[in-house]
Amino acid sequence: MGVTFEDALASCPENNGAAGAIGVTHQANANTLGPMRLSFYVGPSPMLIFNHEQPLAPEELACLADASLPFIRRIIAGGCPTITGKLSYSTFAIWAGPHVAAVLPEYAVARFPVSGYFSQATQYWVLRPVTEWALHEEDGWLDVGGPGVDGISWALKRGEDGIFAYYPIGGEFVWKAAGAASLLSGWEAGTVKV
Repeated sequence: MGVTFEDALASCPENNGAAGAIGVTHQANANTLGPMRLSFYVGPSPMLIFNHEQPLAPEELACLADASLPFIRRIIAGGCPTITGKLSYSTFAIWAGPHVAAVLPEYAVARFPVSGYFSQATQYWVLRPVTEWALHEEDGWLDVGGPGVDGISWALKRGEDGIFAYYPIGGEFVWKAAGAASLLSGWEAGTVKV
């Protein structure tokens, strides 16, 4: 069962829509968009299919790619190329990695693996790829991953060194490691705990 591309966008939280879409198919005119690269995304909406090359408004891209809207806006403000204010996922993904440290100088992201880190031991993305980072600008922190339990996130705090575990139930930040390498080695060795 499928719904239209527009219905899927309307169902996104950023668009004040309903719960998730069942499935989305988007047909594009190959003459205007060029070759299509489609993505299956499993997340808040069970299945979304979208063209990575199609320029989208930041709100639409955030919804379809499960990306952080404040993070996308900072990437655009930092100089990521757009077409009349719209951004394709491909451009976002290619541009964000090499430029994220310059775009977010207040966060210690310079030595972070922008492609993320998947733990074979836990079968989980302990550090997420840069396109999945979530910026909590008002609260002064950047979510770069997590252990996969209890909604806990690995957080970089504005103007502070180190990686913190953010516990959402109490809104508490607890220092865990000096940087990405020490967090990952400690996580895999079992010395970093949440």
